[in-house]
Amino acid sequence: MRRGSAVAYGPTRARSDEPTKSATVSRDGLEALRARVYGDPELALRLRRVEAGGFSADVLRLASQHGLDVTDVDIADAIRSAQRAWTLRWVR
Repeated sequence: MRRGSAVAYGPTRARSDEPTKSATVSRDGLEALRARVYGDPELALRLRRVEAGGFSADVLRLASQHGLDVTDVDIADAIRSAQRAWTLRWVR
């Protein structure tokens, strides 16, 4: 993830069997998923209770259920960005 961004920019990395997806489509999918989670307290609570190892799989499943284009790379980048922001908040 690039500095200061909440989502990945640039082409997403794809598995060899899937075409490279537009960064804009992927970014929009992640933002739409965030909005859905922020707007649904029950869903947000469900995701908070997920074990760390299963979080990405649950988010990918949720995105798919809602027809949103989100990749595992998007999720990993968003997690790294949030961890970095949290760390910097306490370092300053």
